[in-house]
Amino acid sequence: MVITEKDKPKLFETPGQRLEHLLAQIGFQKDRGVITDLHTYLAKTDPTHFSDLSYGTVRGWFAENAPPMKRIGLIIDALQENYPFNFDLVHIKTWWKVGGFYPFLTSESEENLAELDTEAKAKRGKTAFVIMALVTEESGESFDNLTTDELRVISDAANQFVQDFTDPYQTTCPNHYLRAVIRDQLKRL
Repeated sequence: MVITEKDKPKLFETPGQRLEHLLAQIGFQKDRGVITDLHTYLAKTDPTHFSDLSYGTVRGWFAENAPPMKRIGLIIDALQENYPFNFDLVHIKTWWKVGGFYPFLTSESEENLAELDTEAKAKRGKTAFVIMALVTEESGESFDNLTTDELRVISDAANQFVQDFTDPYQTTCPNHYLRAVIRDQLKRL
């Protein structure tokens, strides 16, 4: 199953949706009774950690709740005994818990990311010219008073923002960008 960027927010909003997809990716998913099957499987495979696991707890994992990271690790370890994980386990565990970058990349998904990266590089090249025009426009009459070094600092900061913004692998916004937006909005109030 190939997942596109626009499909991801709809499909994997909750930890339960991510768990269902994770189980489908490793071949565990059944049409009906997946909660019961997972509950039974965990208790049987790793009784040391899951003998006292309640059905209600497992049912909660298929909704809005995710287990703590330590327990997620134990669950993945138990599943690994009989189901192949051909993906980065650390990434899968984090994705189940909080979402983020899709961990089940196929070669087709990797091609899509490579295409996005190529497009982003082309846009970044053109943006350098736009940045210089915007620096000139935004600085107004003070443009003549700016030194070459000051213009380079402004241009480099704007270029870094463009690189971060167009990077398809970047999944979080750095705090200094958030601070700049907040400061700008506070000035406008």
